[in-house]
Amino acid sequence: MSKEQDKLEKLHLTNNNLNELLSLWDNNKEPALLEILNNINSTKLFKIPAILKIVLAQQNGENIENTQEEEKKMKTMIY
Repeated sequence: MSKEQDKLEKLHLTNNNLNELLSLWDNNKEPALLEILNNINSTKLFKIPAILKIVLAQQNGENIENTQEEEKKMKTMIY
């Protein structure tokens, strides 16, 4: 695949992901923060800060061992 085709595919993917995110507000809906975060996390449209990844993991009932390291980093940054 050429570099130009690769760039074009990435652009289309980003556009689709952005449209999916914006669709959360269709019909005057007011999505919850967790809905927005879950969408962004699944599409990887934006980077999510470590503290919000912890919230997502806890809300989704996932094993949060990997995010505990991130939580320690956040605590050292805060203090």
